[in-house]
Amino acid sequence: MALTNIPIDITEVADELGLGDILFSVYDLQELKAVAPFDGMKPGPENFPGSMILRRCTKGRVLCRQGEAGATAFQILTREDALKVLRALLGGLSAEESAFDEALKETSSVLQTQVEQLQRRRDELRRDNIGRRQSLGREIERLAQTLMSSENKPGASPREVVHARLLVSSGKKRKGLLHRLLDKLRGRGGSGTAELPEYIPNDGPQDLNIKTLSAPMFEGDLFGEMSCMNLAPRSATVIATEGLVDDPVYMIEMVRNALDALRGNAEYRKRMDQTYRTRVMETQVRSLPLFRALTDDEYKWLADRVELVEFEAGDVIFDEHDATVDCCYVVRNGVVKVSQNLGCLLGSSDLHDLPVLCRELTACSTGTVAAVKFWNELSVELRTLIGQLAKLDSAAAEEQKQTLRQALNRWMQASKIQKTMGPTTDDLIVNSNLSQYATLFEDFQEKTSEWWELEVRIFNRILLESFCPNGIRKRAAVLNSRRTLSYASRGEIIGEIAVLCKEDRSATCLAFTHPSSGQKAATQANLIPQRVEAVRISADVLQELRARSKPFTQMVDDIVKSRRQRDQLADKSAANVRAGSQTKEFDDLGLAWGQSLMVIDLDRCTRCQECVKACVNAHDDGRTRLYLDGPRFQNKYLIPVTCRKCLDPVCMIGCPVGAINRGSGGEIQIADHCIGCSKCADQCPYGSIQMDLLDTAHEPGPDLQDLLGPGYVLRTVQEKAVVCDQCSSTPSGQPSCVYACPHDAAIRVEGLRHFNP
Repeated sequence: MALTNIPIDITEVADELGLGDILFSVYDLQELKAVAPFDGMKPGPENFPGSMILRRCTKGRVLCRQGEAGATAFQILTREDALKVLRALLGGLSAEESAFDEALKETSSVLQTQVEQLQRRRDELRRDNIGRRQSLGREIERLAQTLMSSENKPGASPREVVHARLLVSSGKKRKGLLHRLLDKLRGRGGSGTAELPEYIPNDGPQDLNIKTLSAPMFEGDLFGEMSCMNLAPRSATVIATEGLVDDPVYMIEMVRNALDALRGNAEYRKRMDQTYRTRVMETQVRSLPLFRALTDDEYKWLADRVELVEFEAGDVIFDEHDATVDCCYVVRNGVVKVSQNLGCLLGSSDLHDLPVLCRELTACSTGTVAAVKFWNELSVELRTLIGQLAKLDSAAAEEQKQTLRQALNRWMQASKIQKTMGPTTDDLIVNSNLSQYATLFEDFQEKTSEWWELEVRIFNRILLESFCPNGIRKRAAVLNSRRTLSYASRGEIIGEIAVLCKEDRSATCLAFTHPSSGQKAATQANLIPQRVEAVRISADVLQELRARSKPFTQMVDDIVKSRRQRDQLADKSAANVRAGSQTKEFDDLGLAWGQSLMVIDLDRCTRCQECVKACVNAHDDGRTRLYLDGPRFQNKYLIPVTCRKCLDPVCMIGCPVGAINRGSGGEIQIADHCIGCSKCADQCPYGSIQMDLLDTAHEPGPDLQDLLGPGYVLRTVQEKAVVCDQCSSTPSGQPSCVYACPHDAAIRVEGLRHFNP
């Protein structure tokens, strides 16, 4: 055995009893492979040197702090699993010594100085291991005795050992909406009209209760997963609430590569899913507006009929215009981007003259190599249908047209025709005779085998357009009105309207990925891999639930009505966007994204600052959302630093506590439970979100200070994100900056409509 293969520094003992916070680091501990939760882990823990540590925590230990960058996850061990780990660790000491003995047997041809060095290190290890064995022996004996008590026998309820706490403060003289409503709920008076959420998203198995701003965690739970997977800020401060010197709480802290392998263990996933079903799903699913009216029996019936599923980054969860509406999802972890008019599948108005389209499709059977491949991929039934429809006149039944549209959509979803046309994008474009579309593939992965689902479907749509230039609406025309509706995250439901109304999907939902740089657009080459976990609820289950519960049916009707009104407003806004070429300056400034872009006519502006004063006066906190600085356009307009109400609001991506969202009019809003992590401000491409210092930093309350005890200092919340909400929070609901301008210099416009009439 080579010297470099000998495990070194496998344990770290902080005092003579071995009771330090970090009890050991895993380097080459083969014995752990037989211990839960590592049993079945592939590759095993020995393949992740230095990637996992065992922590021994007592009450008051701060494990992570809200807002700080996170790169690790924590698996809280049950006492039973901790005992197995300690025993394996004890066995690992003998393995260390054996490694040196084996190395010495193989040193006959090694220089004498190396033999002496190896012997010296072996003897030092044996001396050190005497104390380690004694410490681990006492630790194991104490833990085994604890497990013999009645309350710790198998089958007992899991012990609550850790708490996630959220420290938030409005930091202003007049309380914000959240705190005024909290006062009202607690019987202290106050006012407010907005409906509070029941829970705040948290990077742990349970979300934070809005009243207590905390969430318990138990033995066997995993927390910090989203920070570990996506390098997201910690969503809360996590503190051990149990643990004595003689009865500590044990947990494994790990980095992403180890977490990925652990999650691949089927038995581990089964255990985590069971925990989610029994202890977590009710807060995330039942608290949704759609399910709040359920009785206990109705919810239990629903919970037994859902499925836990997972999507990889870039997966298409729903396709706009897809007629298959067999389920909806509640997001468990991750981010789902909800968009309209991406131009992948064919909409009901995307087919032109039906006989012409059918003749163009039929011509593919004797056309180019790519056309023949396409034709041969179609089913016999579909080719027969195309032949029949080609003989009809333009007044053919609408039902037949929709049947053909849905069949072509299924082909675009399923076909991998690009894999047979060339190893690279350039080869594929040439072989498919799509050179006129080359610019549309600039953001695609270079090798066709690495294309994401969305890219494959876009290619299939463009290929189909090239075969049917007169029968299908061009994708470029659809893209002129594309927009992002929302970013659905933990606890939100997607796809329910199509299921409940039995209609085609109205939006494309993608398992979204976080940009690797905050101020860049999220293209395929600029992403951090991420997954989305979701709860699948089938259409049959939802419809049966509707038949079982009249309150649920009423709730469904109310939600559908509200969603219809929102979509009508979005459609009205999109209808104002006209197609046309723009200057490079227009594109570089990102003016096309602005749905409510503030523009100041410099010929009219007298620099009186009345717009800024009005902004300050319109909000309770006395902070401005408007800064009279920014780029100039056409040497006439100032585009000041303030929110544009973007079509694609990347600022909303990845807030660890879900504090940033869209209002009913599409405006960006930041709730009072913002923890000041600055992720939204970093991601806004236009600097429209400011991090403002609070007048008074929020300090931990007495209960938290008692829990922490002496020697621990929590970072206080000292700043909060501030963004223009288009004055939606003011009584008038109208932009105060615009109406305060005495010279009509300040206006709010849609970028494309105003500059491209």
